[in-house]
Amino acid sequence: MNKNASNKIPRAILLGTILSALLLAFSETGYASKPTAINSCTEITTSGSYRLVADLTSEAVCITIHASNVDLRLDGHTITGSGAGSLWGILVAAQTNVRIKGPGVITNFAFGVILDGADSSEVTDVIATNNFHGFAVLRDHLTPGVNNSSEENLFRRNTATGNVNRGFFLEGAINNSFLNNVASNNEEGFYVGPGTTGNHFKGNTINENSVWGLRVIGASTGETSTAHTIEDNTANGNGIAGIQLAQGSSGNSVNGNTTLDNFIGISLAGSSGNNVNGNTALSNSFGISIIQDSSGNNVNGNTALNNTVNDLADGSIACDNNIWTNNVFNTANQTCIQ
Repeated sequence: MNKNASNKIPRAILLGTILSALLLAFSETGYASKPTAINSCTEITTSGSYRLVADLTSEAVCITIHASNVDLRLDGHTITGSGAGSLWGILVAAQTNVRIKGPGVITNFAFGVILDGADSSEVTDVIATNNFHGFAVLRDHLTPGVNNSSEENLFRRNTATGNVNRGFFLEGAINNSFLNNVASNNEEGFYVGPGTTGNHFKGNTINENSVWGLRVIGASTGETSTAHTIEDNTANGNGIAGIQLAQGSSGNSVNGNTTLDNFIGISLAGSSGNNVNGNTALSNSFGISIIQDSSGNNVNGNTALNNTVNDLADGSIACDNNIWTNNVFNTANQTCIQ
């Protein structure tokens, strides 16, 4: 008999031991147990799994999550507010590792879903419609004396449509990712405001918003919006601009986006030190436009054609220190644009 073989643990026993340990670990965090059923608006204060088993209505607030490590499944249900008096459909208040999973609809609130000082959380496959704002990622407004940002969250395959103001609303948001979402028929698709940095927007469809598609802007008080990556999005048919980098924003990368049928495809207005590379701007009034007080921008390798006023335009004298190179276009307002 092989002496070494007698010391080996049988594979079946070993796998069973590992599986038991994993099940115990999941049970201790609440994720292995049967989800707790929710049939009315409530406050969640304990970690674990939860699922809606009915449509919910609220005159004020519906679901408030005051615990970390929560998995909330909407399971195809609708959460409906009463309009102006209803504050939020779902609020995650200063917690970590919360997952909100659709399908499901949130409608008729001031805010559909809010992450308020929340970190490492995820919202997936949720529709926010006919709210004032659809989805919001904000610094912590609720905890007295605390001003924590919302960081490292993921929004994926959500839809914000028909909201009165903003589809996605960011302030005090750092290093969050927005992948393959839809923001359409709002006043503004994405608002990336003061106190935001390092957010990533990829593969989103941002169409037919009445004013802005995706707008990055700081505050007059000096709080900035910087270092965002905006890539491979589609921004068509928005009232003013498909993508705008406005005052107080800098150091952003705008790459590989497609903008059609906006007033301006991509606009830089009071924004400096950005890279705008490899985008396509077709059939807008202006394809890619830099307005005065924007400097140190690199605009390279873009295609801007069939725009009715100018394919490319720079409002600074002799382009100031904006660099335009290797772009494909027919019309431009200055010879420094190449």
